[in-house]
Amino acid sequence: VLVALASAAPGATGVDLARGLAAGLAVADEVRTCPPSSSPAEPTALVLVAAACAAATRGATPVEVAEQHDLAAALMVVSTPGTATERESDLWAGHWPAAGWLVPQLMAAGITAAPNTYAPTVAALTGASTATPRPAPDADPGTDPDGLLDRSATHLLEELR
Repeated sequence: VLVALASAAPGATGVDLARGLAAGLAVADEVRTCPPSSSPAEPTALVLVAAACAAATRGATPVEVAEQHDLAAALMVVSTPGTATERESDLWAGHWPAAGWLVPQLMAAGITAAPNTYAPTVAALTGASTATPRPAPDADPGTDPDGLLDRSATHLLEELR
């Protein structure tokens, strides 16, 4: 939710936030289905989830969301859980939402990554067989009996304070 709120354009509504959250959750489902590896290395794959959320919140199509996976993968950190210091663990915990937010900003500035590098890079680092996440479907926010989706993202953020 924080990634969606931070990524929302001025005047964004709850529908925009719901679209971003749905895209992020769809990518999270894809990331979860990747087979685990026996390697101690673990990439911060949640960067892909946050990047999908951020891009879709700002209006990216499912195809545009999928096009950013290689750039998002370039921003992942590979860690070795269980060997990190407390400070390193804290830094890694904040890395994925920040890097995910950054991906659509970089793409808007014209920065790209080498195409088709996500899966081979993660596989090389971890030994895992990794499928590239597919484009997330357009979000269907469903019914909204409380009218929350018609409110602006700015208003929702103010209510959280």
